[in-house]
Amino acid sequence: MLTSLRYEGLGSLIGCIINFFIGDMLGRRKMIWLAMGLIVIGATLQTSAFTLAHLITGRIITGFGTGIDSSTVPMYQSELSRKEWRGRIVSWEIWFIGVGIVTAYWIDYGFSYVKSDVSWRTPIGIQLIFAIIVIFIVWGLPESPRWLYKRGRKEEALEVLCAVHDLPSDDEYIVSEMEAIGMAFELEQHEGSQKIMAVFKNDHLKTGRRVMLAWFGLFM
Repeated sequence: MLTSLRYEGLGSLIGCIINFFIGDMLGRRKMIWLAMGLIVIGATLQTSAFTLAHLITGRIITGFGTGIDSSTVPMYQSELSRKEWRGRIVSWEIWFIGVGIVTAYWIDYGFSYVKSDVSWRTPIGIQLIFAIIVIFIVWGLPESPRWLYKRGRKEEALEVLCAVHDLPSDDEYIVSEMEAIGMAFELEQHEGSQKIMAVFKNDHLKTGRRVMLAWFGLFM
């Protein structure tokens, strides 16, 4: 079991890279559905595993879903929330990850008293419940207005902004948000498509330094 744990981290890394390449093609909602689908498949394989290879395969697939999910959800949250709330709302994901880890430890502790393979199959299988719940929740959520705008669906982007914030289309906040989205899109068009190594560039925003600081912070 301990040997298989490292493979989920590897899968998460690959999942983040997959999201980098196809996330903008599919959109936020479809990427979350894809992530949850992979987690369901991976968790099912782990729960039903009878060999180490079977278990490792499930871990890697679950990792794919975790990587896609963890790199999509914060972006989706920020694109749907008010600018003054974005930092707080995006940080909720980290908070819930912590809550989930603690809860998982207590579940593992409780099942450690069970003297059969149920002691490890059940804690792994429980994640299926949350993945399935998310699949149904996302069904009722709108697509990101920024993604819609980028795909040329400006009217839909405006409708989503109005619905999410419960404001008319001529409200000052809605107008300013649409302008900000348009300016960001024009900037992206002007700068052109970025390669993955661009996150390490040494520009006036100190992008490379900020990325490395966040990366090292995750290991502390």
